[in-house]
Amino acid sequence: MNVSVELSYAFRSVLFVFNISNVYMSVFGGLTAVRATGRRRDAILPLTTYIVTFFLIQTLYCISLIRGRENPAISSFWEKMTRMPPAVLVSLTFACTIFLVIYSIDIMRYRKMHVGLKSYKEAIDALDTGLCYYWDSGMIKLINPKMENLSKELLGRRVIDAVNLFNAAADRGNILRTHDGRVYAFSRRKLIVGGYRINEMTAYDVTEEDHLAEQLKKKEKELTDFNERLRIFGESVDEVTLKREVLNAKIKIHDDMGHALIRTKHFIEEGNGNASEEREIRKFWLELAEGGVRQGTDLNENESLLEDIREAASAIGLNIVMTGELPQNRDQVKVLVHGLRECLTNAYKYAEADNIFVKINAREDLTFFELSNDGKAPEGKIKEGGGLSGLRKEVEQRGGKMAVVSDPAFAIRIILPERRKTR
Repeated sequence: MNVSVELSYAFRSVLFVFNISNVYMSVFGGLTAVRATGRRRDAILPLTTYIVTFFLIQTLYCISLIRGRENPAISSFWEKMTRMPPAVLVSLTFACTIFLVIYSIDIMRYRKMHVGLKSYKEAIDALDTGLCYYWDSGMIKLINPKMENLSKELLGRRVIDAVNLFNAAADRGNILRTHDGRVYAFSRRKLIVGGYRINEMTAYDVTEEDHLAEQLKKKEKELTDFNERLRIFGESVDEVTLKREVLNAKIKIHDDMGHALIRTKHFIEEGNGNASEEREIRKFWLELAEGGVRQGTDLNENESLLEDIREAASAIGLNIVMTGELPQNRDQVKVLVHGLRECLTNAYKYAEADNIFVKINAREDLTFFELSNDGKAPEGKIKEGGGLSGLRKEVEQRGGKMAVVSDPAFAIRIILPERRKTR
C-alpha cells in the first residue's frame, strides 16, 4: 500500500471527526464538572487533554499532507512534530479520546450521585412551596416558579419588589386563596448567610389544614346548637318537674294549714284552757312551719309558702301586709314563718286585729324583721310563753336578737346576721 493511499483524504476526514468529537467531549466534560462540583478548576483536566489531542491530530494532519506529496507550507515546529512515528501519534490520540469519554461518563455519574448548585436550584424550582430570598431593599436574590405564580395571583404580574409582594399578602392576613381553590399561608424571617442579612419569604400550601379547620368550625357550631337544644330541653324538664313538686307541696301545706286552723279556732272558741291540748296545737304548728319552710325553700318557692300563710290568715279574717323583699336565706325564712305564726295567734286571740304588718329590711350584713298588727294594744308587759320563748331561742341559735314590744302596740322585732344563701 503506497503513502498516498495510506494518508488519503478519507484519513484526514477521520481526523477531523476525531477533532470535533474531542472538542465536544472536553467542553461537555468541563462544563459538567463545574456544574456538578461548583469548582472551575475541575474543567482544567478535560480542556488540557483536548489541547494535547488537538496537537496530536494536527501533527497527523501535517504528516498526511507531506506524505501525500502536496508540498504544504508548514512551520518548522510542525515539521519537527511530523518526525514522530505516526503509530505513536495515533495511539496517543486514541488514548486521549478514550480518556475524555471515560471522564465524561464519570462526571455524569458523579452528577447523579452528588448534589450540586444546579441540583439545589432544580430542587427549589420543583417545590410546591413558594420561596423567595431578597435583600431589605426588595431586590430579589432567588425566587422559584411557584412564588412567581403566586405573585401573579396577588399583584396581577410577576414580582419585581419582594417587599411589595409580602405587604400585599399581609393585607390579606398572610392568607391567599387562589382561583383553583388552593390556600397558601405567607411567612417571613431574616437569615444571616455568609455574614449578610437576607430575607426569606415562604408560601406554604395549607389547603388541607384550612379544609379541616372549616370542618372543625362547622362541627363546633353543630355541637353548640345541639347543646343549646339540650339545655332548653333540660330547663323544660326541670320546670315541669318543679311545678309538679310545687303543686304537690302547696296541696299538702294547704291541707295541713286548714287542719291546723280548724283545730286552733276550735281551741280558741272553746277556751277551756287545756294546757296539754295547747302544747299539742303549738307542736303541730311548729312541725307545720318547719315542714313548709323545708319544702318551700328546697323548691326555691319561699313566696309560695308565704302565699299559703296569707290564705290561712284570710280564712280566719286576717290580712298580711308585707313591705320589703322576701329573703332567700332558708334559715331567715324559717324564722319569719315562725314569727308570723306567733303573730297570727296573738292577733286572732288577743288583739282582735284585722291586719298583720310585716316589714323586711335586708342589708349586706344583716336582715331586720318587724311583725305587728292593728289590733288592741296589750294591757301590760307581755310575758313570753312557750311560743315566743321558742321563737327567741330559734333566733338566738342563729346568732340573732329579738325584742317583744307592747307599747304603743304589739310588735316583734328580729335582727338576723346575713349568712350564705340557701336556694
